[in-house]
Amino acid sequence: MFEVEAKVRVPDADAALAVLAARGVVFRGPVSQIDRIFAAARSDVLAPKRGTRILRVRLQEGAGLLTLKVTGRNELDCVELETGVSEPAQAIEMIRMLGYCEITQITKKRWTATTDSSTLCVDEVAELGSFVEIEQMHHESPPREVQGLLLRLLTSWLGPAAVPVHVGYDRLRLMNEPEAPHR
Repeated sequence: MFEVEAKVRVPDADAALAVLAARGVVFRGPVSQIDRIFAAARSDVLAPKRGTRILRVRLQEGAGLLTLKVTGRNELDCVELETGVSEPAQAIEMIRMLGYCEITQITKKRWTATTDSSTLCVDEVAELGSFVEIEQMHHESPPREVQGLLLRLLTSWLGPAAVPVHVGYDRLRLMNEPEAPHR
């Protein structure tokens, strides 16, 4: 599947939830998520190129998800494959045995709403702040314009306080922390 998303930073998650609820969006959550991010090298996250592979093990509500993201036109436009894992620790060990290093960890609280074609998330990300993202999954690579349309939709709903963000949480986190030894 091809994932395309648009993301904005907002001053306050509760205010964003209220604005979107006033538009009729019904959210579930929040749920707590811990994302452990793996790559062949730190530079794969900091400066991804088309075809870069990033693995994520997500822990959420006692369940595990393993995700492979392969960068497309940019890091918010990628091929994404995801499956549940009953033993996240084993999945992490397998990833390490394949030569990937744990690059960073993201902890967040997430509220989610879904429509027929999109998923809307409001996230409170530890050490990074509050964000709203909208994503769509496609069977084929979507036209380049889709990402821009999604971003304009978010900013029109949330107003001038919504600041576009063109990178993932993993890259934002790495940009704000010194290089640490591989875990």
